[in-house]
Amino acid sequence: FGPRATQLWGLGLAGAAAILAALADHITAFYGARFIQALGACVGTVTTRLIVSREYEARDRMKTLTTLASAIAITPCIAPLVGGALLPYAGWRGVF
Repeated sequence: FGPRATQLWGLGLAGAAAILAALADHITAFYGARFIQALGACVGTVTTRLIVSREYEARDRMKTLTTLASAIAITPCIAPLVGGALLPYAGWRGVF
C-alpha cells in the first residue's frame, strides 16, 4: 500500500475511533474505541520513521529522527493539559 496510504488509513482509523469514543454510551464500548484509536495512532509513528529512513540521507536521518522523538515524547505531556483546559467548555465527550 505504501507508507502514505497506510498513514492516511491510520489517521482515519484514529479519527473514527475518537468519534466512537465520544459517542460511547457504555464503558466497554468506550474502552474498545480507545483501543482502536491507539492502534490507528501507532501507525503514524511507524510510517513516519519509515518515510524518514527512505527519504533522508544517513547524515541527516539522525537529526530528523531525534526531532521526531522529541515531538513524540512531548505530545503525551501536553495532551492532558489541553484536554483539561477543554473539559469545562466541551465536556468529556468534546475532548475527543
